[in-house]
Amino acid sequence: MKNLISHLALYTKNESRRLFHGRGKIFPEFDYITLDFFKPYLLITFYRSPNSNTRDEITQALLKFFTCEQDHLSLEAIIVQDRSQKMATADIVWEKFPGRLKNGEDVVCEIEGAQFLINFFKNRNIGFFFDMQLLRQWLLEHSKDKKVLNLFSYTCALSIFSLMGGAREVHNYDMSRSALNVGKKNHHLNGMGDGRARFFDHNILKSFGKIDRGGPYDLIILDPPSDHGEHFNLESHYYKIVQRVLPCLNLNGILVTAVNSPHISLEFLLKIGELYSGKLLLQEQMFAPDHFLESDLKTGLKVLLWKKI
Repeated sequence: MKNLISHLALYTKNESRRLFHGRGKIFPEFDYITLDFFKPYLLITFYRSPNSNTRDEITQALLKFFTCEQDHLSLEAIIVQDRSQKMATADIVWEKFPGRLKNGEDVVCEIEGAQFLINFFKNRNIGFFFDMQLLRQWLLEHSKDKKVLNLFSYTCALSIFSLMGGAREVHNYDMSRSALNVGKKNHHLNGMGDGRARFFDHNILKSFGKIDRGGPYDLIILDPPSDHGEHFNLESHYYKIVQRVLPCLNLNGILVTAVNSPHISLEFLLKIGELYSGKLLLQEQMFAPDHFLESDLKTGLKVLLWKKI
């Protein structure tokens, strides 16, 4: 526990981010835990359950550390999520103002200069992914005057940052209507309810005609989930989507290809360059931020940026 606490003590800011990435296996004894600070809430996630005594010891040690030694975080609540079961559960284990946070409700969190609705209790994925920080920063710097297609948009964080970077229009596609509804609320939270963002709750594999008619685009973001049940298989459908959307991308436009699965290699994305040699030129590779300590970078987030030539 001392190694974990010493690692956490290195963070002295008051900004939303991942505080501990156990799944990176740098700390093998805690490879089933992540700690995320969604200002002003701390989320402790267990991806498997150790014996109850061990879990209680870890939780109590973290509670003591964050409530007694980390005043700079301005915490209002600590939530523990158990993802070891098919149906993830989450419980409030500490509150600065008891009763203020209601189990099941959305809360507004400040993240990277924007506001986002977060729900710690509804779904396994709570609506925001800290490992995409470098891509969000890139969008802030490269979206000015661009028309953007955001595929598998989920709750639309990448749309928010594209618009913050000056994009003139963003089309968000996701088959989850509930996720897109949260995305719409996120846009309004950030003063972006002006029509520049559009939302389409469609199965992308059956919507290429509509995507074509909405183009052409200057920037296309392809960031699918690693597992979408029967509707989408990453390995069999990824290249098909690239093939179908490439004609919608303007010359010199950028195609962002991302994947976050330990079972999908970087070479899987690099193969896009082989398949479309003479059409796409690799511009940049991105991974998760440095504080996502990984024993092997290739098992975490992988993002490649391609220029259409």
